[in-house]
This record gives sequence, structure tokens and C-alpha cells, in this order.
Amino acid sequence: MQPTILIGDVHGCLDELRLLWSRLPLTKETRIIFLGDLIDRGPDSVGVLEFVEEQSTRYPFLTLLLGNHELKAIAHYYHGDPSQVCLKERHIHFLETALPYFSFENGKYLAVHGGIYPAFWNQYSQLPPVASRDLWDARLLQAVERFCFCRYVDAKGYPVPLGKQSSQDDYWADIYPGHYGTVFFGHQPFFKGPTLFPHAIALDNGCAFGGELSAAILDEDAKVRFLSVKALRAYSPYINYGNRIASYQRESLKIPHLSFG
Repeated sequence: MQPTILIGDVHGCLDELRLLWSRLPLTKETRIIFLGDLIDRGPDSVGVLEFVEEQSTRYPFLTLLLGNHELKAIAHYYHGDPSQVCLKERHIHFLETALPYFSFENGKYLAVHGGIYPAFWNQYSQLPPVASRDLWDARLLQAVERFCFCRYVDAKGYPVPLGKQSSQDDYWADIYPGHYGTVFFGHQPFFKGPTLFPHAIALDNGCAFGGELSAAILDEDAKVRFLSVKALRAYSPYINYGNRIASYQRESLKIPHLSFG
């Protein structure tokens, strides 16, 4: 497979991103995927965007995914008060190049910001091609937009708003059956490092909250290893909304198509 690096939520932590970047095994052939939420919380959202945009001119296989913070920034720029947005027009245009998800290696793997929810995978046996997203109708656009916010899902299979989950709601990755391959995702901070689920791997390790900035590195043999750098400090307070997520031991999981180095 094409060597691939996936990077979790950066959230404006430019110094940590530069440090992580300096340690990554990058070549012109490396597929690089940022899982969204480059901005907000940390000290230098503009610097992060400009760094990633610069790297995209050097590495032709770099892809940015749309996170909920990018989605909100774009909406606020066009429909709110642009003077309240620290990003300039060119930054917004760069964010508009972000994809809602990215499937690779013939559907073996999927990168998404937040997650996939049962009501979607029950309706779509295959992911709609991202290349044709300009032709999607409003219903499909709204359904895919929920990927950015997905954490817990209700009994009907739809994402629950942040902080509104009940004891009956499941975390999406606990119940995801692998319909679209192994999913790499961010959005939900996991402070013990990259976290494995039966068919998914979480890479948001709460850098902006004083945790770590993490990357998953897949080599040509689909062996995955993780690289993390510690946050220089906590830039934003973390609010725990009563998360209840099942715990899996890395050694006991057999994730399809992957081995661990």
C-alpha cells in the first residue's frame, strides 16, 4: 500500500505540529491526512493553517478533512460576523478544499473527523463517492455533515448533541461493524494515547488540553505504529460531558488489514 500518515486534531497547536512533523518519515510519495479541527482552542490557528497549506505544495498527496471547527468557521465567515473570525478570506478558501471523508486502499480504510452513525450505514451500503459531492442533494449533504459532530448515537441511530447523551446511547465506534473499512478518526479526546476499537482507531489525544498530538503511520505492509508529542502546555480547559466509552486492550484486538509495530 501507499505509505500513509494520519494526524489527529491539531487545534491551533503550531509548535507541537512542527515538532511532530519533524519526526515523521515523510517522502513525496507519502499520503498525508489531517483528520480535521486544525483550528481553535490553541494559540495559533492561522499559523497552523498556513503551515499545512505550505506543506500541501510540497507533498502532493496531502489531504485535509473537514472538522466541526472548520465547518463552524466557514459558516460564521459567510453567514455570521466576518469581523469576529480571525481567519482571512484566503484561509477560508483553503478550508473549503477540505473533504468530508477520505476512503483509501480500495475501501480498506476510511478517514473521517468525528465518526459514522448507524442510520447512515444502514441506508448506504457503500459510501457515496466524494468526487461527486457537488451533485449531492441537500439530504445527503446534511447526512454527511453529521460526520463532523458524531460521538454518541441514539436508539434511532443518529448522533446525539454534545452533552445530551444518556446511559442508553452508544459511542459510535463501540458499535461500528466495519462497513466502510477500518476508520481513523479524531474529534473526541482520548488522553491515554491512540485508542483502538474493533474497527476504528482514535487519534485525537487532546493536545490543546495539555495531552498529546498524535499520528498513525502505516507502512507499505499495512503495519501501523503511532508517534505522539506532548503538548507544551494546556491551552484550553477540558470539559468532560460524561463520556462512557468501552475500553479495549490493544494486544487483544485484531483490526482488519492491520498489524501493529
